[in-house]
Amino acid sequence: MDLRSVALGLLAFLVMVAVWPAFPDLAVAPRWAVVSIGASLVLVCSRPRHLSVPLAALAVIGWAALSLLWTPVLWDGLHEIAKLLSLGLVLLLAYEVRDHRPAVFGAAAGAAVSGLLALMQVRGYAGFPQIDVPGGLFGNKNIMGETMALVVILILAEALESRRLWWPTLALAIPVCAGLLASGARAAQAAVMAAVVLAIWRWRKGAGVIAIAVAALVAAAVMLQPGATATLVDRGRIWAATATGIEWGGHGIGSFYSTFPSLPGAVDGGAERADHAHNDFLEIAFELGPIAASAAAAAAALAIFGGGPFGLVIAAIAVEGCF
Repeated sequence: MDLRSVALGLLAFLVMVAVWPAFPDLAVAPRWAVVSIGASLVLVCSRPRHLSVPLAALAVIGWAALSLLWTPVLWDGLHEIAKLLSLGLVLLLAYEVRDHRPAVFGAAAGAAVSGLLALMQVRGYAGFPQIDVPGGLFGNKNIMGETMALVVILILAEALESRRLWWPTLALAIPVCAGLLASGARAAQAAVMAAVVLAIWRWRKGAGVIAIAVAALVAAAVMLQPGATATLVDRGRIWAATATGIEWGGHGIGSFYSTFPSLPGAVDGGAERADHAHNDFLEIAFELGPIAASAAAAAAALAIFGGGPFGLVIAAIAVEGCF
């Protein structure tokens, strides 16, 4: 276990627990700060010898940077570029590190804190500011739930990769799963179900077919519940309005928030005022064009089907990104 692996594990833990209640968004900005500063420090201090990153991902980031020339609000574009570069640093670090066990343990340990806090919040604890209860250290139950789902799949992927599961990580998985269930986040549940189905399919195709059928029945049962389709209807209006504004070159990185209100159907069609398109691939197509969205989808597909067990995590991210 080298120093970079340990540093990545510490970074994973800090990302999970970073909060600043004085911020309006409570936990989003502090986490981006930890990602950008932490990943930069680890890469600089470790002096990596071989840096590699998927070409498709580089192409998307490069085109996003070029689109700053025509994005309507430059500050919004710079803000999104900073996030992309931060994620790129993490990607470089992940490719450089060979032992991912500390990162999995760090993420699980940090997520477990939110899981335990969420259980306390379900019981009425109100000592930590919340936007949507129970949100743990994330302050929002949907954000917490989707993060918990990724950590659960990360633990599963590590177990499949190493053919064994470190017992401290297994113990931490209990409060993480509790936080996931407490959140009630449907996108998170769908992501876990998709990753598990994919894992079963890889293990045995026949069992995978059965798993797909069971997943379809579960999804249908959820959709038949009263009020279950209301959110999808609202999202559908946003997606329809967004689709009408897609151009070949895109509107520029970070342009969605300022451009969305002027789109046909954004008001008349009943779509709410949206900060984001609630579909990452659709938003990429809107801001950077359909070619960039196709490149992003290709990069995700390569990671899912060629990334071994950790491709399950990318599959879960892709599912969550659709909502």
